[in-house]
Amino acid sequence: GDGRLASDAESYLRRMGGNSAHTYFSLDEAKSTATTVLLRLFLGDAGDEKLPKGKRRRAAHLGLRTAVMRYLCQSTDAGSRVKESIKVVFECLFASTSNDRLRMEGARYLRWSLANLSEAGLSRACPVYFKGLLKLIQMHKSSKKNITTRANATIASSNSSSAEDNAKKRSNIGVSLQLAGEAYALLGEVVAAYPKLVGGSPGVLLLFFRALESEGSSELVAGRVYEGLLSVAKGYSLAAAGKTRRAIGTTLLTMALNGGRLPTKSAQDADVSEPTTRERLAVVQVNNKLFEFSECKARLVCLLLSNDPALKVRKACQEGLKPLSQTFLKKRGGEKEQQQQQNNTTESKQTEETDSSQSSSEAKQQKEMTNPKKKRRLSGGGGSAGA
Repeated sequence: GDGRLASDAESYLRRMGGNSAHTYFSLDEAKSTATTVLLRLFLGDAGDEKLPKGKRRRAAHLGLRTAVMRYLCQSTDAGSRVKESIKVVFECLFASTSNDRLRMEGARYLRWSLANLSEAGLSRACPVYFKGLLKLIQMHKSSKKNITTRANATIASSNSSSAEDNAKKRSNIGVSLQLAGEAYALLGEVVAAYPKLVGGSPGVLLLFFRALESEGSSELVAGRVYEGLLSVAKGYSLAAAGKTRRAIGTTLLTMALNGGRLPTKSAQDADVSEPTTRERLAVVQVNNKLFEFSECKARLVCLLLSNDPALKVRKACQEGLKPLSQTFLKKRGGEKEQQQQQNNTTESKQTEETDSSQSSSEAKQQKEMTNPKKKRRLSGGGGSAGA
């Protein structure tokens, strides 16, 4: 279409529904007409059998969908609608006509809907979001594996420079690194919002620990994996049953014994690199979030990593062992106080003995001075001496 016309239309829409004092429509009122129009514009109603075929509208094109998403991500009414929110998110993430920009808008809208859905709405939407995000992560893994395979094949058939160029070109196929990181972070937020998704199995937690190891080369992804992992730990702390908690505790202890990384199944799968600071820190922080100090395995995890070269890890271990540190300090402080009291008692006794001996000596001298016989003797002795 005409680019200038589209720009003018979007500018007019922004003036109508923006932050100006005179707004012509609201996106926050329950069942708002404006929100309904925007959702219909985005999704279309080609599948609505209640409408005559002549009145059914096709979904908007890519550019218009991207513009509409900016308003849907500001509408509390749109975010609170379960059915429409699920459709919008999946259209953004998985539609064949979508692109990276619209996928990121869909991820932003998913986060917006988590903040605005009711408890009943979360129970309906979160399981669907959960499966969709797992699918997106699997697509990223498959894309990453295919890129590596193709790059290795190209290296074998040509020089390294051309192989690198081909790998960069093919990296645009599939899920982008930014979207992959966002998927991990959103998966953690979904679990934190609806912990019942993971209460019976530690599988999601292991997924994140494996991702920290495999995505370590990309800071764009690894940082978001770490954020998602902490959110997942929050969900497990609220919903994990006894058997699941024991399994997680054993896994964390095994990772601490292994330097902060899950043990590999075979020697071929072993990674020659050392666990990163982020991996070791994640083990301690998840351990502290899930378990109390009274858990023996939790204390062992902190003790095993308490001498870590990274200051962040050592501080996290100190936080996990804080009750022990406080008990030690109290005990040590009590011993010092007891020793001080003993010293004070000894000094007071010595002072009392000194005072007592001095007072007895003074009393004896005074008694001798007041004795009359001794007085005459002293005075007589003085007279004879004078004669």
